[in-house]
Amino acid sequence: MKPPRPNYDHGRPVQDVLPSGWLTAEEAKLLTRLAEGQLVLEIGSWLGRSTVAMARAAFHVVSVDHHRGSPEHGPQVRTLAGFLDNLEQFGVREGVSVCVMDASHLITFFKPSLFGLVFVDGGHDFGSVSRDLAAGFELMAPGGVIAVHDYRPSTTSRSGVVTSSWPQVVAAVDNFVARSVFAISERVVDIAVLRA
Repeated sequence: MKPPRPNYDHGRPVQDVLPSGWLTAEEAKLLTRLAEGQLVLEIGSWLGRSTVAMARAAFHVVSVDHHRGSPEHGPQVRTLAGFLDNLEQFGVREGVSVCVMDASHLITFFKPSLFGLVFVDGGHDFGSVSRDLAAGFELMAPGGVIAVHDYRPSTTSRSGVVTSSWPQVVAAVDNFVARSVFAISERVVDIAVLRA
């Protein structure tokens, strides 16, 4: 399992006011700004770090996750109890609707053009990310935004080592952008913001 990233703000550690997780302070600030006054669809929530960040500013957050982790977490991961505890502990439970289901069912549960912000942070394989982006596009309100976590294109170090945190996430986002009217309008750490 990947350890949580340290929480930094402009190079200085900050006191954590969110549940533990992989979202940096800069990414949390971006999501809070994007969520301001919006009906938000979150695809993948883990223990609720991004959920809490968005719920503090959003009109309402609909969080969709099967709460069984991802293959990289191992077969016995269960996150629902910790997620619900964090919503209570951080005072946002009333502002979040929790949908425990696989994201592949999104289109059948929600009407199109509903959400002002869609945050994609579910599965990290090409197929899951592509499916979540397509669903996000259908469910996004006109003028809405899609934000995708774990988008870090490959970089090559001086020694020639090529790294990418989640290459299939990058490939799926790049493919979606190439085949749609969306463009990456902003990047903060590992979040890509897509706008039409």
